[in-house]
Amino acid sequence: MWLYKAGISNAEIEGLGIYWNRYMQRVVIPVRDELGHVVYWQARTLDKTNPKKYLNPHVDKRRLVAKFGSGSLLVLTEDLLSAYKVATRGNVAAWCLLGTKITDFIATGILASGKPVTVWLDPDAAGQTNATKIIKQLRAYGVTVRNVVSEKDPKLLGREEIEWTLKAGGAGNGEVFCVRAVRLHASS
Repeated sequence: MWLYKAGISNAEIEGLGIYWNRYMQRVVIPVRDELGHVVYWQARTLDKTNPKKYLNPHVDKRRLVAKFGSGSLLVLTEDLLSAYKVATRGNVAAWCLLGTKITDFIATGILASGKPVTVWLDPDAAGQTNATKIIKQLRAYGVTVRNVVSEKDPKLLGREEIEWTLKAGGAGNGEVFCVRAVRLHASS
């Protein structure tokens, strides 16, 4: 199953409130607010022939960010499971953008946090094109930011790989770090 491939345990599935929706034939990942109310959800198909991988409610996402963990480093990811897995490595606040763009609301939250930022979007063209835009925007605000590019989405990396990647690159020195297998190198 897809969640197990991402290294999510049964206890984590239960704790996150993830469930199988028989009617939609999809795995549903809820997003909760500080009070525990569901404010958003993603429903993922397990059918590889289905062209609509995800279903989401049609809501205004400009003021919506799924936050996991807390720590001295803020990591931005595209998807919920990537944010969750990154946050499990300790001393990391991971925010899921629910896409590849930051809104003014999210940018304001980043500025208010005062934390260095690591942008860790998916390695595909859309992810990296938008990572470049996010970095440019955050640097214009004076935020210390770096980009991490891995061969796989963060959710598909092992937890040790995630931890190693976050530690190996420092807290945000402005470089792009590319993860290839077990080596990390700086590129310009």
